[in-house]
Formats: sequence, structure tokens, C-alpha cells
Amino acid sequence: MNDTPALELTSVTFSYNGAPAVQDVNLRLPRGDYLAVLGPNGGGKTTLLRLILGLEQPSSGTVRVLGDDPRRARPRIGYLQQDAHGPSAFPISVLDTVLMGCIGSGRWRPTAADHALALESLSRVGMRDFAARRIGALSGGQRQRVFIARALASGPDLLLLDEPAASIDQEGRNTLFDFMAELHERGMTIVMVSHDISVVSRRVTSVACVNRTLHHHPSPEITYEMAKLLYGCEDGECPVDLIAHGLPHRVLASEEYWHKEAEAARRNAADVPAAASASTEGGDA
Repeated sequence: MNDTPALELTSVTFSYNGAPAVQDVNLRLPRGDYLAVLGPNGGGKTTLLRLILGLEQPSSGTVRVLGDDPRRARPRIGYLQQDAHGPSAFPISVLDTVLMGCIGSGRWRPTAADHALALESLSRVGMRDFAARRIGALSGGQRQRVFIARALASGPDLLLLDEPAASIDQEGRNTLFDFMAELHERGMTIVMVSHDISVVSRRVTSVACVNRTLHHHPSPEITYEMAKLLYGCEDGECPVDLIAHGLPHRVLASEEYWHKEAEAARRNAADVPAAASASTEGGDA
């Protein structure tokens, strides 16, 4: 088994016009993991993916993907970008859409081998019977499966998904997440970006929260530190019920843990002015 991590980011900072988009990010992701990257819109999630793809270079720090420079590793990465649907009236078939994922740099015509790979990818997502259909005639969930097939067509070692459930109804979301879990069970390393905390209940194996900085937890639960990063909670004022509504509680650290952390935060907040006051009094003496 290859022990080289799928991703290794060390002290990574990236800025737009001098303003940090991500700052001092450290992440080591083993191969075979299924990571959910959560965070608010504008928190740096897509920037993180662009750094992993080598589309942006860090202002400081290092990024290694599959043990290599991201630009050299790019042919081994399958990528589903946010809002990948495009115009529904575009006259292209499902098969031709997937073939786009087979054509390498400097080569514009698909081969017979590419056609076989494209059809195999469509079979993996349950869409082979739709190969001749126009992409715009499919439902949102079906189109998303086709775009995942395109990302899989090159036989990647790492799959990156940016908001894959956006604009899909609940039934389509359930089907999509079940399929992603099946891919992971077959050994695929997956990084799925979302602003929706409910994806943590979808059989992911670890969670990272990004809001300029990054906090990684190597199990599928939301910790107190992550909640603070996501929601800006202070002094323990982040009740479980506010973020657990409608979610299985197994995705959250235990309620006892949350109350314990909240109480510790309140004590720390109270200790700061008390310590400052004691220091002042000692100085006056």
C-alpha cells in the first residue's frame, strides 16, 4: 500500500491583492479518505481546491498532491467544479460530455479507447443507457452524475468535488451521496467541498472546516472548535440545537462535550478580566 498522503499542505497562505483568502493552512490527508470540507461562502473553500489543482500558487507554504507538485499531479485528479451544469440547451450528448474528460493536453480527438473508458465511466454512475441523450434533457441529479463520470473518465487517484449537491432536489442529493459513498468504498480518495453541514452525515470519514484558517478532525463529527470557526460563536454560545436541527446527532461531538467546552470557554472569558484586575492591583502596590 502507498503510504504517501493524497494531500499534504504545510503552512499554506494565499492572498488576493494582499488580503489572505486562506492563512497558515496545514492538512495531511491519507489515501482512501473521504473528506468533507465545510465553510461559509467566501471562506476560502474554492481557493483551497484551486491550490490543490495547481491553478493558484501559495504566497507561502507548500502543497503536495499524491506526493508530487500539484501541476504535475493534475492528470491524476478528477475535478467537478461548482456550477458545472452549463446551458441546458447546449447541443451535446451525454457520451460527448464524458469524452471531454478523456482527452489529454495537446490531443483533441477521442480514440476508440477513450470511447470505451467513457462508456465504462457512465456505467459506474448508472448512466450508460443515457449515452446518446442530449445532456440538457437530463434532470439536475442525472447531469451531476454525468459530470462525475467525466471526472472519473481519466482514471484519477483523487476526486475533488466543489458543491456537488448544489441545485439538486432532495431525492437527487440522496442518490448522489449514496453513489459517492460507493465510490469511496471501492477505494477512491474523495474531497467534497460544501457550505452545508448536513453532508457530514453522508458517510464521510473526516471533516475540515475552512473560514480562512482550517481546522481538521480525522473523524466524521463537528467539534466545538469547528463550530466556532464556522459560526463565529464565542464564550460557549453555540448550542447544539442551533446546528443540529434535522441532523443525526452522530455527526456532532456529544452534547456533554459541547456543554463542557462551552463552560470552559465561559470560565476563560471570566478569568481574563479577573487576571487583568489582579495584575493592576499588584502594580499599584
